[in-house]
Amino acid sequence: MTPATTGATTRSTSTSRMIWRSPTTTGDHSVRMSVLEHFHMAQGWKLIVSGDGENNFIGDLSVEQGALLRREVISMVLATDMSRHFTAVAEFSKLAKNKGRDPVAWHEDEAAMDKFRGVLLHAADTANPSKSLKVANEWSERCMREFFMQGDDELKLGLPVSPMCNRSTVNVAGSQVGFIDFVIAPLFRALADVAPRVQDVCMQGLQRVRDSWAVRDHWFDDEDHG
Repeated sequence: MTPATTGATTRSTSTSRMIWRSPTTTGDHSVRMSVLEHFHMAQGWKLIVSGDGENNFIGDLSVEQGALLRREVISMVLATDMSRHFTAVAEFSKLAKNKGRDPVAWHEDEAAMDKFRGVLLHAADTANPSKSLKVANEWSERCMREFFMQGDDELKLGLPVSPMCNRSTVNVAGSQVGFIDFVIAPLFRALADVAPRVQDVCMQGLQRVRDSWAVRDHWFDDEDHG
């Protein structure tokens, strides 16, 4: 690496560090919430700016561009926090009814676009039940196994078992139907008001997976139940 290149890399990394401080420096009360989301953003940023800069794909951005990127990424990632789900869906549903499928109306309203970006990422993050039966089942199984492992640890520690984490009481099939009906379907219906392909593809996938769970009275494989 030449001195000139080294200097450029140093400047890029320095600029990156300046425009992307830890999300916890935003002053937002959300720093007391969304712990995993803040952690993932902080770790991801460390990876980008660490080392010799070869991972730093934003090093050439101006301070203004970097600040915009930082704000939008933080907002989008925080929107994936399930504790914000119902509020986010309600707010987006109102926007979707008002602005419909008019791209100009959306782009003229930066606050609305902020909500739109966040809901899109959140939908992608929770879209498992809209996939093929094989993919949806595999991911549901992974999630439930993780939940039950957490519940097992909580029991061992004498802690209250978190919702959906008690393998002795949770009806897996029923929980999946409820998750689709009350959590995921309203989110995708709101998106379908803006993007009709969501209705044609995602909502049909949701119905197919829901119907599959509705007729099941067992969990994934008998040897792992209990």
